Amino acid sequence: MKAYQKLMLLLYPKLGRMAEDIKKMIESLAGVCGGNETAEQSVQKILDYMYVRDCFIVLKAELDEVFVKLEREER
Repeated sequence: MKAYQKLMLLLYPKLGRMAEDIKKMIESLAGVCGGNETAEQSVQKILDYMYVRDCFIVLKAELDEVFVKLEREER
């Protein structure tokens, strides 16, 4: 088994929670825009976090599809 496969299996049970946590962080960042950053920098940071969250959601969906195809013993 390759390292990335092990990592995906290790993260699988946590992917949903990680996506939710990032969503909360995005909402928090959106409410506190400003500080030492320009508006453009704040928006870029939010977009970056949204991309990561979407990647987690897609990865979980893809892994769900793989697990459905496996036999019970393989899971």
